[in-house]
Order: sequence, then C-alpha cells, then structure tokens
Amino acid sequence: MVIEIERFSSLYRLLTVTATVKKIVERWKAKLGLKDQSITATEVNNALFEWIIHCQLSLSSASTPSRHPKAFEQLGLGVIRCRGRLGDSSLPRGTKEPILLPKDNKLTDLIIQASHCRRLHAGTRQTLVDVRQTY
Repeated sequence: MVIEIERFSSLYRLLTVTATVKKIVERWKAKLGLKDQSITATEVNNALFEWIIHCQLSLSSASTPSRHPKAFEQLGLGVIRCRGRLGDSSLPRGTKEPILLPKDNKLTDLIIQASHCRRLHAGTRQTLVDVRQTY
C-alpha cells in the first residue's frame, strides 16, 4: 500500500484517510473531478477490509496449523476467517467465524486501541471481549 500505517495513531484516522485517498484516485481515474469529497460508511468499511487483507498477507503458512487445514478459510472479500465448533450456532458471523489478525502488527494494535476507547477505557477483559466479537 502507498499509505504507511506506522504514521497513524488512530484506527479512525487511518480508515478515513485510506477511504478518502482511494476515492480521490478513483474519481481522478474516471476524470470526474473532486467536487464531492465526503466518504460513506461503506467506503470506510471497505478500507478496513483492505487493511485486514494487507496485514493477513504477512501471515506465514507456519502460523496456520497444518493439522486443521479447514480451520482457516478465505471467506468473502479475501479475508481469512477462523472456523470452528460455533459454525452451526445462532451467534453473529463475526463471533462464529472471527477474522484472523497477526499478533505483532500495527493494525491489530490500532483495532485494540479503538475498542478500548469505544468501551470508554474499560479494562482488559472488556476490551478483549469487544475485540473477540469480530476478530
């Protein structure tokens, strides 16, 4: 990616900048001009998935267990999700099939920090529960 993730200290800022840059580039390629620079929630969500995919590329095959090849599948949008025994439950998809994130990655740190702030600086357990509902 052209944007350096290390330069951002907020997930919100990273995603809005990514979505804005992507929108400007797309409008420039289509020669539509730069009149409408507002971004939508869909564009921000797409930016998040692009960053997740980019971070998942850094995962090596050693980090996925070879004993359970079906435990990790690339489902929708190219995002790797973990599958397990909760597949038949009535829980939301993010809880049943959480997104796989590398542990030593700036995006993972930003996601945890955003969750911590969204939960009004709750403790470690509450932040972990919030993060585990999706990732």
